[in-house]
Amino acid sequence: MVDRERRELVRNGIVTLSLGSVAVAGCSDAVDEATGGPDLEVTDISSETTTFGNVRLGIRVVNNGNEAGTNTLVGQVDIQGGDTYTQRQSITVNADSGNDFTMEFDIDISESLSGSRYTADAFLEE
Repeated sequence: MVDRERRELVRNGIVTLSLGSVAVAGCSDAVDEATGGPDLEVTDISSETTTFGNVRLGIRVVNNGNEAGTNTLVGQVDIQGGDTYTQRQSITVNADSGNDFTMEFDIDISESLSGSRYTADAFLEE
């Protein structure tokens, strides 16, 4: 289970948050399951607001399979009442290990100055 975070953008770095939970299902190809291939899964998402009002995501991806796995990691920041920011990054995780990835989102100054709340999420493209 991955925690989805809801935070408030504050330019001085102080963050108000309320946590909810969202289940992230790790999906593998039937072929990979039959052959014991890679099994990538997002296991942790954290977010913080930078001094300049941008949002930085920290994302942990583990590979429980017995082969290295490559996929596209998608990070999103949804500003309440505003824009949704999306980034994609090609990733590779070795077999039976995990990697940490960082994505930084350049939030429009009008949204960061307004103290808007946001929801952060990350997932693997299928």
